[in-house]
Amino acid sequence: MMVKEARKQPEAKLLATVPGLGPIRVAYLMAIVVSPRRFRTREQLWHYAGLGVVMRSSSDWVQGDDGKWRKDMVQQTRGLTRHHNHDIKATFTAAAFGGPRGPHCTSPSLVQFGSRGLLRR
Repeated sequence: MMVKEARKQPEAKLLATVPGLGPIRVAYLMAIVVSPRRFRTREQLWHYAGLGVVMRSSSDWVQGDDGKWRKDMVQQTRGLTRHHNHDIKATFTAAAFGGPRGPHCTSPSLVQFGSRGLLRR
């Protein structure tokens, strides 16, 4: 039923072109996001999905040659945003790795891949 409803939306056709996103994942994403128009910029959608790059620093103060402390603009990439929708990120992650993951997965190729120690659980 969800897949049927999702196919009626023009966004579903665009999402279906992403490798790894089949009709079920597209319907799932559309049910969570509802409309991409609720985000003003694509960066907001990336952060909501947990794919936004975060720039943080724990200390912006550096000691100058004269011994005085001054505030310096130290920007370092610290990874992806921590505050996000976990379902969307899991869906994109599963699509990127080519299928479902977890103890419930019994795909022979994935089980063989995991038995070689290449797939973390």
